[in-house]
Amino acid sequence: MTETVLRMIEAHARAGRGIALSGPGAVEASYADLFAGIAARAKSLGDEEAIVLVASRQPEAAVWLLAGLAAGCTVLPFDPRQGAGRLSSILSRFADPLVACDRTGAALIGRVEGGQQYRAAQLDDDVPPPRQKAESMALPGPAIVLATSGSTGQSKLVPIPETELLDRAGIERDWFGLGSADVTLGLLPWSFDVGLTQLFSTLLTGARHHLVASWLPQDIASAASGSGASGMAATPAIWSTLLALDPGHPAWAALAGLRFATVSGGDIGAEAVLEVDRRLGGGKLFKTYGQTEFFRITSLRPEQLPGAPGSVGPGYPGVRIEIRDDEDQPCPPSVPGEVVASGAGRMPGYLGEAAAADGPHRTGDIGRIDADGRLTLLGRRDTLIKRMDQRVHLEELEAQARAAVGATVIFTVPRDGAFSGQLVACLSDPAWSGHETELVKRLRPVLAAPFLPDRVHWIEALPQTATGKPDRVRLAAYLENLKQTPLNGPAERA
Repeated sequence: MTETVLRMIEAHARAGRGIALSGPGAVEASYADLFAGIAARAKSLGDEEAIVLVASRQPEAAVWLLAGLAAGCTVLPFDPRQGAGRLSSILSRFADPLVACDRTGAALIGRVEGGQQYRAAQLDDDVPPPRQKAESMALPGPAIVLATSGSTGQSKLVPIPETELLDRAGIERDWFGLGSADVTLGLLPWSFDVGLTQLFSTLLTGARHHLVASWLPQDIASAASGSGASGMAATPAIWSTLLALDPGHPAWAALAGLRFATVSGGDIGAEAVLEVDRRLGGGKLFKTYGQTEFFRITSLRPEQLPGAPGSVGPGYPGVRIEIRDDEDQPCPPSVPGEVVASGAGRMPGYLGEAAAADGPHRTGDIGRIDADGRLTLLGRRDTLIKRMDQRVHLEELEAQARAAVGATVIFTVPRDGAFSGQLVACLSDPAWSGHETELVKRLRPVLAAPFLPDRVHWIEALPQTATGKPDRVRLAAYLENLKQTPLNGPAERA
């Protein structure tokens, strides 16, 4: 009999497992409660095909996520922090999706551009609005779909079949040694593969997942001590905020009770990693590296950390990694090139695209592998940028900006000069000259907050390549050579 999420939850309920999910305000759901909620919600979904879940992390949202799988649906969890522009782009890919939302999600949906075909339901609605039309593209349900930024200007949709989710959860359970007595802190959104897999690995184990709505240090500390947490996955932004606190801060005392923790979704540097591990009590910190298209590529275990804190570790179980040069030839140890991965965790292909994922996965990341097989990341070879733990291709920002302001806007991040390290929006439309603050106001409802431009710069003519595409190299060079910040500089963020 094929294992399913519903059977997994039912087995734990019959075995008398205790709390499955908990959250702020003493909200709790036992495995028996969770099973009953999933079964009832799945029945109410009827013949639904596609569900977009736009809600903060809470037990009722988890019921919708799991019930969608139980009903054979394709479910896309969406983090409201990613903004109305990306949500609008995602909704346009489906013919008649059901959008399940809480109050935060409803506010975001209100900013989605008109003309989108969808039906909205609150998380506590007994019966959602009936479906009006069938989906035009083949859906892989039961599956979870994660959206990742695309260099074409539109998000790519990565489907993860239910069976693959459970396989990942089993690998994760074994890697971290999860048992039914564990309590994991749910800090990360389910639209992020690390947060999603943590939820499933905890439930597969019959352990407890405690949902945390805030990344403020005092809220993380309160959740850790109040729930008796034993494990936590966190991103560089979370660890950087915690590291800014004094080592004697109560937050570190609360986190010292963890059995394990991870640095996932990026790096914080070798010295910072060692300092985090020291403050946690030593021997507890894992580093993980992966992509939406490839679940987990490498991981550095706590016992390996002291000898290679700048590395993200060797290949994950069932994964082979190598470095290839511009001629697609393997690089020898310690020579940089593109990171290429193959094996377990590879996506089957992008949703709505005919071509299946075939052969090794080219990550777009630049790195090198040492003589012991450990990978160190050095940068990117494309336009993907990261801010506050969110990633986006500049082309996607530009497509959203173009739709919002009716003009071509080119984004870049110069490395030197007056704009060094800043996200700069450049445009040449005369109608916007002298109106840079108004432009940012138009972008605010559309772009995710981390991707609002730090500066807006009007230029007489945007440089182009011979093929008519934006010439980012020449644009960045122009900005880097400016002797001082122009008067039309800082973008209003208030």
